[in-house]
Amino acid sequence: MSATTDPLGATIDRGALRIERIETIALRAPLARRFVGSAYSMTHRSTIITRLYTSDGVVGEVYNGDTDAEQALILDIIHEELAPRVIGRSASDPEGAWAAMEPSTNDILRDRALALQAIACLDTAIWDVLARAVGLPLHRLWGSVTDSLPLSVIGGYYHLDPSETQRVVAGYAERFSGMKFKVGGKTPAEDAERVRLAREAAGPEFVLMVDANQGYSLAEAVEFARRAAELDIRWFEEPCRWTNDRRWMRDVRSQSGMPVAAGQSEVTLGGLRDLIVEGAIDVSNFDAS
Repeated sequence: MSATTDPLGATIDRGALRIERIETIALRAPLARRFVGSAYSMTHRSTIITRLYTSDGVVGEVYNGDTDAEQALILDIIHEELAPRVIGRSASDPEGAWAAMEPSTNDILRDRALALQAIACLDTAIWDVLARAVGLPLHRLWGSVTDSLPLSVIGGYYHLDPSETQRVVAGYAERFSGMKFKVGGKTPAEDAERVRLAREAAGPEFVLMVDANQGYSLAEAVEFARRAAELDIRWFEEPCRWTNDRRWMRDVRSQSGMPVAAGQSEVTLGGLRDLIVEGAIDVSNFDAS
């Protein structure tokens, strides 16, 4: 019986960790209030808990797949298309399992991102099983060299008035290293003033990032970046509507000098590659979920 070796040298029997059963639990929770971004609002948050059972008794449990309106479709893809392709395989071969699931992305009559979210549910659970089997946290399995990372939070939603914004940001500054602040839903001048209030409340050491969620035109994004130039913004995420136009993002970088981040809305490695190759971004925040 063949064996495989993980990156840190532990040997795992290829016949071990055979995937036997997959269980999913879809959760949809109402929020206490409507959270408003540049061109969207949220009243609920959703996720899918995925449990993956193996022949050795090792069980992976993860959560992924946060598309609210399409949960049922994602669950169907997991159980009807992906489960038959991975049950019987060993969780010691996560890359092989991913390759076995990838054909579900080829359906041209549905949003391919749904299949990718379904794959992510199982892929993450498989990695969790492997890490549990070798007794290591995933960051060690993947070769990390540190035991700590700075932690940031997302905030600055439009339902907050200026005084509430400052109070919330000041509280974040006591507990986190930084935050991603929502912009793109008002004029560049108004948004720059909101970020100025956040910087005032947080202090100079707090890391501030801004996220327009594709809310600005090119001209508006450049204007905002210039108005906020003195506020020490770490990066400007998804500045340009509505398809993350790569040339527009490149122009925001070159015309304003503010670092640009994108990738969360990309669903393929090819799309991420093009963001980098065409000079559209300084920071990639590709979403593995």
